Amino acid sequence: KSAIRDTLVSILLPLISNAPPFQRKAFRNASQRAIAYPPSAFVGGATASAAGPGMRAPDAPLADGGSVFGLIRGFGFTLIGLANRVETSAFDGELIAQDRGTPALFAHYGVKPGAATTLVIRPDGYVAWRGEGLDAAGARHFLAPIMGAA
Repeated sequence: KSAIRDTLVSILLPLISNAPPFQRKAFRNASQRAIAYPPSAFVGGATASAAGPGMRAPDAPLADGGSVFGLIRGFGFTLIGLANRVETSAFDGELIAQDRGTPALFAHYGVKPGAATTLVIRPDGYVAWRGEGLDAAGARHFLAPIMGAA
């Protein structure tokens, strides 16, 4: 039995492993991009096909040459507001990056023209919460039980 198995594996494995769908799946698993967390006390908010709650936050370029991963530092949560429009209302959060959006940034985060979203990124680089619009109050409400605030 093992001789037949070994022969089949030696013939089929190279054929299967060279197939693009197999390579994409293997890359996503090996690079840990296929990991996602289900909704829980630590994952919530609006669902999205790109950078939704429980998904790894994608890196994307900023207009000044930096990147999203450059904003996510340390052991704390990172609050990011993305507005794919001219924003006249103030974002009630710590302003880290202003006018640094790029088409690639909005595409990676699924922010359509005229729309905005707020994200809470966990220290491990996963999206903890996503809100529609620039919603710092919603982010604070989500973080309150995690951070020990009432």
